[in-house]
Amino acid sequence: MKRLLILLCFCWQAVAWANSVNLFNNSEERLRAVILSADGMLLDEVVLNARDASTWADDLYQFGYNSASTHTPYTVHWYCMGGKLFGTCKNVASGSIVLAQNCGGGSHDCTGEDSEE
Repeated sequence: MKRLLILLCFCWQAVAWANSVNLFNNSEERLRAVILSADGMLLDEVVLNARDASTWADDLYQFGYNSASTHTPYTVHWYCMGGKLFGTCKNVASGSIVLAQNCGGGSHDCTGEDSEE
């Protein structure tokens, strides 16, 4: 019985994290991560403090879920709190770790911006 329970727990974790993206703000700035589906639909926005991490999951319980949308691969845009583009990661697969400083494009710098708190 214990083995079955343990197996069910592992299976539940696999299902729960099947379409997730691990976001890590490895910068010294507070950033907003914008997650887009493969067809450009806005899926969610997450604000992360400097050196903070979060797991975002695209599941049936998420507000605004649209099963008709082609979700993967994702695109993650990182923005400074004032709206300036910090960086963009394209072709993000489910289960990936997305590091803000490792994304191309953008300035990777929020200095000189008016921050919205």
